[in-house]
Amino acid sequence: MRLAWPSDMPPNTGPGRSKSQSASLADLVGLQLGPYLDRSESQVSVEGPTVLLKPDAAQNLGFALHELATNAAKYGALSVPEGRVSIAWRLLPETDGNGVELDWVESCGPAVVKPTHRGFGSMVIERNLARELDTQVELAFRAEGVQCKILLPPGQIRASSGLITRLAARFPDLVERQCHHQQPNNDKICAGC
Repeated sequence: MRLAWPSDMPPNTGPGRSKSQSASLADLVGLQLGPYLDRSESQVSVEGPTVLLKPDAAQNLGFALHELATNAAKYGALSVPEGRVSIAWRLLPETDGNGVELDWVESCGPAVVKPTHRGFGSMVIERNLARELDTQVELAFRAEGVQCKILLPPGQIRASSGLITRLAARFPDLVERQCHHQQPNNDKICAGC
């Protein structure tokens, strides 16, 4: 089973692409874990609001998700039929920095043994992601399954439905004027603006 490589990301992301474009976090997760989501009995659950990432954030997060998925498929929860991976993200409130918190949690897989040394995958997930995106990453090898928490700062996020909603509540004239996708008689604001 082939997992997506980050260069397989949607055409509006990656090197050489417009810095003004963005990639959906849900699409990025779906791209990296598609083989496990397209089953009648999916081993992966995905939950989170609409979040659009800047291209560099999408590419670097794509590498990290690729490494997590590859290791889960080889050694972790996705290596056995009963294994499960939960991927959830949430928008952080203003008091916590307005970023996005993403949690990867494996369960029901083989018992995890903490590695004696950090390999390439751990380096990509922990060091590269933290350095390239100025983010916090916590990678834990718990007996019940690998867990990874990634805190993306607001500077890596293009837009989100929650952010747009908060902006609309605070500056209704500004958001309404700039949103070209808002339909008459529709109180929903486009997250693509």
